[in-house]
Amino acid sequence: MIGITSEFTKVIENYEKYPEIKYIQILFCQRNIGIYYPEKRELDSISNYLKNKKIIPIIHISMGKDPKWWNNTPIHPTVAKYYGYFRRHILREINYGKQLRAQYIVIHCGSKGGRKNIKRTIPIEKFVERLKQLQEESSISILIENSASKKCFGSTFDELLGYVKQIPKISICYDTMHHYSAGNDINGILNILKHDKVICIHVNDIPLKVTYGSEEDEHESLTNGIIATYDKGFKFEQLKSINKIKILETPRNELWNEELRLINNMTTGIVKVHSAPVTINGRRVEGIIDSGAEWTLMSEKALSRIDPQGKIPTTNPIPGFKLKSANAEMPIEKWILATVSIGKNGEYKKQHKIPIVSQGREVLIGLEILNNEFDIFLTHKISLCE
Repeated sequence: MIGITSEFTKVIENYEKYPEIKYIQILFCQRNIGIYYPEKRELDSISNYLKNKKIIPIIHISMGKDPKWWNNTPIHPTVAKYYGYFRRHILREINYGKQLRAQYIVIHCGSKGGRKNIKRTIPIEKFVERLKQLQEESSISILIENSASKKCFGSTFDELLGYVKQIPKISICYDTMHHYSAGNDINGILNILKHDKVICIHVNDIPLKVTYGSEEDEHESLTNGIIATYDKGFKFEQLKSINKIKILETPRNELWNEELRLINNMTTGIVKVHSAPVTINGRRVEGIIDSGAEWTLMSEKALSRIDPQGKIPTTNPIPGFKLKSANAEMPIEKWILATVSIGKNGEYKKQHKIPIVSQGREVLIGLEILNNEFDIFLTHKISLCE
């Protein structure tokens, strides 16, 4: 359940570089330019692309220079500013998310105000009122993100949890860098990340120049920052044991492959996609090993080719089994009971129940095989090449 962060205009480019991801967090802004306003045809195109690739989008409410705002000055729409122009901007990006079939909206809590005039401090009751209004007006589930500064709402997990208890339909996105910068003990972060109200984790290290509790918001790559360098009682490798959405927001995308491997669950991070010699009941098929596929599948066309007379026995489906593609349930034509052999020398050979689907690869080898035979695939005891 790993993902990366991408500008809307670079979604396809970034996915092609990191095809093992299952999530992509989208920002409607461009570096050094500002807020981006996509046209409907662009949204439709990206929506179809993500659906075909089975990638789930998450929308992070954008910030930056806004050509529609006064004098093209930067805006930072947050929960605390959920009124007027900022409310309209947030709802517009939520609507983009709806068109993209986004699963969640991530938004910053925002400043408490009063930095220049104490009379302009936002009461906590007003913040909760605006958060509740946002939740009611959004067609997509809201995740509030922890803040890097105590001058903002939501700088501690307990505070965020308090808001969630008042508005149960919202949940939390927790940022590892913000936690440290806001003056929270890094030793306690693992228990926070495991909490059932934390749905998404923003995985970032802390630049070495940033001091504890400094309230700075600057991200570092997972191999170069304070967490990686010093023994703080928490290491990014521990995230492998947490089965939650983990999104990289680190600055150097040339390191993303290494970072994704660092935080990814091992059973889903053995391989990306590999072709391999595969036979079904001794008949050769086009086989693909996909560490992102939940189940081994076979196409109806492939079954007709290798078994035109229907001699391979059908079997009862696995009780309660549902197969999903993106946000929709995929119909299963029938189930067969067959012997699956993988590898040039047939290193893996077992009988399996295989669902037959109407389209797709001839045979897709998924996690119910990969998980059970983890050692074979990890140590390359199986010959994936011809």
